[in-house]
Amino acid sequence: MILAYAIILAGITRESGVKIVLLVQLKEMKNFTSHEKDIANYILTHMEQIPDMSAGELAKSSLTSKATVVRLSQKLGLSGYQEFKLKLIAEVNQNERIGQILANEPITPNSSYSDIIHTIPGLYDKAVTNTRLTLNKGDMLRIDRFLQEAECIDIYGTGISYTLAQAAAFKFATLGVESSAYESINGHYLAARKHKKTVAFVISFTGANRSVETMRNTCAQPRITMWSAF
Repeated sequence: MILAYAIILAGITRESGVKIVLLVQLKEMKNFTSHEKDIANYILTHMEQIPDMSAGELAKSSLTSKATVVRLSQKLGLSGYQEFKLKLIAEVNQNERIGQILANEPITPNSSYSDIIHTIPGLYDKAVTNTRLTLNKGDMLRIDRFLQEAECIDIYGTGISYTLAQAAAFKFATLGVESSAYESINGHYLAARKHKKTVAFVISFTGANRSVETMRNTCAQPRITMWSAF
């Protein structure tokens, strides 16, 4: 049952916070110009190369121009190629994750509605259990102590990670804790807050993002307790 199959995909996607949007748009090519279609086709057939390609390299490989690459990124609702690439990588990783999960579950497009409904709770239970098993009680108590003593909590991330940072900052704020999400480092802000006891979280999917490394290194100050989530 296709509808039921879609339900479990939606459940997995909601759990991760990553929506498979760009891949769908690239495949549909709705309102794309001929050159934009050339770029989309190249991306879809050389997906493994995209993380290491600049806008100029993608333009050269797809026989288009750097300006067209940027315009396509903006047409898809993003600020530019860099944000496009980060979001695309997140979606590809999520797609692979979905495939791995479903490969271990008795679900196919032909599965019945009942099959899917009975499988969904198991997936969520597995996610919660795996998270619980990775937690260390001593570490969690230490983090809790730092959070209790913090005067403010800053959360950093780029692309999809920034969305997660915003959600986390909002939740802290609802508890009455001064908290903000940032997509880049603001030196003036850090200087103005240098006398405040701050806890900083840096979120990254891979841990290899240069922007995130810069954030992490900049936040490594005496008055800032930093935690990295990769």
